[in-house]
Amino acid sequence: MSAELMQAKHHLELKRLQELIESELELESRLFEASSQIPSPSLSIVLEPDGSGSSRVANLMFLPIDDEDMESIKLLQLYCELPIQITSETLPDLEQLLHEVNLTVPLGAYSINTNRQLIFKYVYVLSKFKETDPAEFLETFLLWMYILDNINMLVDALIEGQTDLQAALQALNS
Repeated sequence: MSAELMQAKHHLELKRLQELIESELELESRLFEASSQIPSPSLSIVLEPDGSGSSRVANLMFLPIDDEDMESIKLLQLYCELPIQITSETLPDLEQLLHEVNLTVPLGAYSINTNRQLIFKYVYVLSKFKETDPAEFLETFLLWMYILDNINMLVDALIEGQTDLQAALQALNS
């Protein structure tokens, strides 16, 4: 399948997911076409503010993969950069907490990018030959947001000095 046809197919599927998210979850979203800056169509979803009142945006996109590399699957990435200020002082404890979080959460992974931004992402493996099931997608997306919200509160408390690493780890494992 040509790259243009694959992008059109992904755009159409993201459009369906956009309609589902807006109707079922009542979240605002915007669909972006593929461009020189964005290799594949992308859906940005405005999430509810975090516990500190900071706004958050989730981005969904099908990862561009060669048909010859993946014959039966497509990969949908759920991605969010969290509005958290990471300093040199908080970085070691945060890295240790995130290591434990990644061992604990049922899906998704946290990381810190080169710009010291906290990221939560999940790559959802789907059949290339079927449309994404709406109920399955919503359940997965809601679980992803639940993990995002709960871990975000723990990370905020650690970063802001409201809790120490040991207490955060204890809260994670309770």
